[in-house]
Amino acid sequence: MLTVSSAGNLALSDLFIFTVDGCLDEDQPLTYRYTFYTSHSLYKQDIVNGSTLSLNSLSDYMSQNSFTTYLVQPTYSELFPAQIVV
Repeated sequence: MLTVSSAGNLALSDLFIFTVDGCLDEDQPLTYRYTFYTSHSLYKQDIVNGSTLSLNSLSDYMSQNSFTTYLVQPTYSELFPAQIVV
Protein backbone atom coordinates (compact mmCIF):
# COMPACT_ATOMS: atom_id res chain seq x y z
CA MET A 1 0.00 0.00 0.00
CA LEU A 2 1.24 3.50 -0.88
CA THR A 3 0.73 6.36 1.57
CA VAL A 4 1.51 9.99 0.71
CA SER A 5 1.53 12.58 3.47
CA SER A 6 2.38 16.25 3.71
CA ALA A 7 1.75 19.04 6.19
CA GLY A 8 0.24 21.46 3.69
CA ASN A 9 0.13 19.83 0.24
CA LEU A 10 1.81 22.78 -1.50
CA ALA A 11 4.28 21.99 -4.25
CA LEU A 12 7.77 23.49 -3.87
CA SER A 13 7.20 24.51 -0.24
CA ASP A 14 5.99 21.40 1.64
CA LEU A 15 7.80 18.11 2.00
CA PHE A 16 5.90 15.06 0.76
CA ILE A 17 6.52 11.67 2.34
CA PHE A 18 5.89 8.56 0.22
CA THR A 19 5.74 5.28 2.17
CA VAL A 20 5.17 1.79 0.79
CA ASP A 21 4.04 -0.92 3.22
CA GLY A 22 2.91 -4.52 2.87
CA CYS A 23 5.15 -5.65 0.00
CA LEU A 24 6.46 -9.20 0.33
CA ASP A 25 8.87 -11.20 -1.80
CA GLU A 26 11.04 -14.26 -1.22
CA ASP A 27 13.87 -12.51 -3.07
CA GLN A 28 15.23 -10.24 -0.32
CA PRO A 29 16.09 -7.48 0.25
CA LEU A 30 13.31 -5.44 -1.30
CA THR A 31 14.37 -2.26 -3.07
CA TYR A 32 12.19 0.71 -3.98
CA ARG A 33 12.34 3.35 -6.74
CA TYR A 34 9.98 6.34 -6.89
CA THR A 35 9.10 7.66 -10.36
CA PHE A 36 6.46 9.77 -12.14
CA TYR A 37 5.22 10.96 -15.52
CA THR A 38 4.65 14.65 -16.28
CA SER A 39 1.46 13.94 -18.23
CA HIS A 40 -1.07 11.20 -18.76
CA SER A 41 -0.44 11.31 -22.52
CA LEU A 42 3.27 10.51 -22.00
CA TYR A 43 2.27 7.63 -19.72
CA LYS A 44 -0.09 6.26 -22.38
CA GLN A 45 2.62 6.69 -25.04
CA ASP A 46 5.06 4.60 -22.99
CA ILE A 47 2.40 1.91 -22.46
CA VAL A 48 1.70 1.71 -26.22
CA ASN A 49 5.44 1.62 -27.04
CA GLY A 50 6.32 -0.80 -24.24
CA SER A 51 8.92 1.62 -22.92
CA THR A 52 9.69 3.90 -20.00
CA LEU A 53 11.40 6.67 -21.99
CA SER A 54 9.16 9.41 -20.58
CA LEU A 55 9.46 8.25 -16.97
CA ASN A 56 11.08 10.66 -14.50
CA SER A 57 12.89 9.32 -11.44
CA LEU A 58 12.53 10.84 -7.99
CA SER A 59 14.97 8.32 -6.53
CA ASP A 60 17.35 5.55 -7.47
CA TYR A 61 16.70 2.04 -6.13
CA MET A 62 17.02 2.06 -2.35
CA SER A 63 16.33 -0.24 0.59
CA GLN A 64 14.22 2.26 2.59
CA ASN A 65 10.46 1.97 2.07
CA SER A 66 9.99 5.71 2.68
CA PHE A 67 11.08 8.67 0.56
CA THR A 68 10.77 12.41 1.32
CA THR A 69 10.93 15.13 -1.33
CA TYR A 70 9.56 18.45 -2.52
CA LEU A 71 7.32 18.12 -5.56
CA VAL A 72 7.33 20.38 -8.60
CA GLN A 73 4.41 22.68 -9.30
CA PRO A 74 2.44 21.38 -12.30
CA THR A 75 1.88 23.91 -15.08
CA TYR A 76 -1.60 22.53 -15.76
CA SER A 77 -4.37 20.92 -13.76
CA GLU A 78 -3.98 17.43 -15.27
CA LEU A 79 -3.26 14.68 -12.77
CA PHE A 80 -0.36 12.52 -13.86
CA PRO A 81 0.54 8.93 -13.02
CA ALA A 82 3.14 8.11 -10.41
CA GLN A 83 4.81 4.76 -10.06
CA ILE A 84 6.57 2.97 -7.24
CA VAL A 85 8.75 0.08 -8.39
CA VAL A 86 9.42 -2.56 -5.72
